[in-house]
Amino acid sequence: MIVKSGESVLIVQNKGGGHGSIGYQLSKTLLSQYPGAKVSILQDKCSYSKEPFSSYNELESLGVSIVVSELTGSNSGSTTFSSIEGIKGKSYDYVIDNWSKDEKNATFVADIAKNSATKQLIFISSAGMYSGIPGLQPLVETDSVKSSNGPRKVETVYEKAGIPFTFLRPQYIYGNKISKRYLDFFIGRIVRKLPVPVPLSGDQLVCLTNLEDTAGLISAAIGHPAAFNEVFNAGTDRYISYKGLISIIDSALGHETASKILSYDPKNFPEWDGKEDVAEFPFRKETFITSVNKAKDVLNWSPTRSLAKDVKGEVDEYLSSSKAKDTWSIKQLRYDFEIIASKDPSALLTTYP
Repeated sequence: MIVKSGESVLIVQNKGGGHGSIGYQLSKTLLSQYPGAKVSILQDKCSYSKEPFSSYNELESLGVSIVVSELTGSNSGSTTFSSIEGIKGKSYDYVIDNWSKDEKNATFVADIAKNSATKQLIFISSAGMYSGIPGLQPLVETDSVKSSNGPRKVETVYEKAGIPFTFLRPQYIYGNKISKRYLDFFIGRIVRKLPVPVPLSGDQLVCLTNLEDTAGLISAAIGHPAAFNEVFNAGTDRYISYKGLISIIDSALGHETASKILSYDPKNFPEWDGKEDVAEFPFRKETFITSVNKAKDVLNWSPTRSLAKDVKGEVDEYLSSSKAKDTWSIKQLRYDFEIIASKDPSALLTTYP
């Protein structure tokens, strides 16, 4: 036992995005591994009609204390640790920051940790900060990072806070009640038997990690002396290519004919800036994977889930949702149209009748 019975854990949770479901799953994981732990979530005010937040009643039935406060937004300027009912005056053995995006956010969470005499401050950072060396993969914790990156700036604040810290850098997460479904870009097209846009050759590798494995690694780091003042990549040890991803989705759907791949070179479409509300390719144009060997060696942790086995559940969840019934328009397929038009405009009529 690393988290002792009666010890308290506070998770400061954001309101969506790639990390939006971590607080939900981590709470379940902690209570499963450490039944005597006291788990609380300080939730940035969000839409409770969406997952995983619509399932928070499940956490409360397990004994998780959930405090909602407007941590970001126009009314958040005066929010402090001592002004939040349900949090102020309490102490927490471990504080997990799954919310901060900049130095101001980090200062707020560091204040909570200092007022709580916290034993360890864990920040759920991001592997997106790596600049690395072109062509050298997988990325490791000692590789160069972008100093301008938001999560890296948060890490810098915590390095100077005088509290034992641990930084965990996830990549792309999938799984139950996930709030940002990267795989839907592929599943939505393959279900509709449409070509799938893929940059360059499609042989590039990506690291996709089940939410349960991410939560398991965070849990393994809590209270672990070897995790203090250390950085760990939070991913998986099995990678998949973009072509391979399309193949396993085809198999999950029982397709006997492989889906068509719509190859393109991103440099031919520089106007795609990702700012418009259009489904753009969700991953990088190049291989982007991280090594989790350090977490395996130091924390005695290993991923237990497999994307190849989990993909059927991801497909089934999509099919059971309203997304599968939506009629797609030019808005969803704008980039697809532009790719085809740049190669063979007449193919638009036969591909999208």
